[in-house]
Amino acid sequence: MVRDCTGKQSYIEGLENRRHEVASSTTYKEVTVTTLAHELRNPLTPLFHAVQLIRLSPSTQHLEQPLKIIDRQLEALRRLVDAAAACRFLKRAIGFCRDKAVRPSEAAGVATG
Repeated sequence: MVRDCTGKQSYIEGLENRRHEVASSTTYKEVTVTTLAHELRNPLTPLFHAVQLIRLSPSTQHLEQPLKIIDRQLEALRRLVDAAAACRFLKRAIGFCRDKAVRPSEAAGVATG
């Protein structure tokens, strides 16, 4: 007796295609977040330094309150950028560990490498 499995095979192929689409989309999002984090980190450092230079200038006491606001906002941006970058590395380490039994020290090496 021969069974017609065409519908089942089509369904399986559809699921496989969807899985590949999701994997590609996830990879694209992770790369985008990592790239964005890197590109945002570049202008943050000169801004931190500029605030410090302003503080070193004579008679800038009247700027102390605005400089505190700038410092606070720059620090918040830095934390967001660091968290975005760390998210990508954490996902890499989790994926690596899921594929095989790994000691924590090995997983840390994957996350930073």
